[in-house]
Amino acid sequence: MLFRAGKLTNSIQIYRKIGSGLVTSAFYETLFQVVAQHAHVVCLLTAFVAAEWVGRAKWNTLAVRVAPIMVRWLVYTLLFWLLMCFS
Repeated sequence: MLFRAGKLTNSIQIYRKIGSGLVTSAFYETLFQVVAQHAHVVCLLTAFVAAEWVGRAKWNTLAVRVAPIMVRWLVYTLLFWLLMCFS
């Protein structure tokens, strides 16, 4: 937001609005409504964050060397099509 605002004072006002919105109940009601409407996207996002967290020590999180290459490509292709269908 610092780069999009024309002036530093504008970006400070935006941050103030965000900060004050976090303490209101209307923000959380709207947030829960959006999460309920897009539950499948939230589940996929949670799965991807969990996969990244598990493989955080590796450069490539999806590099699973114990599975045969055909199984790995099947899983990669399945993940790709899940993304295409649900996003």
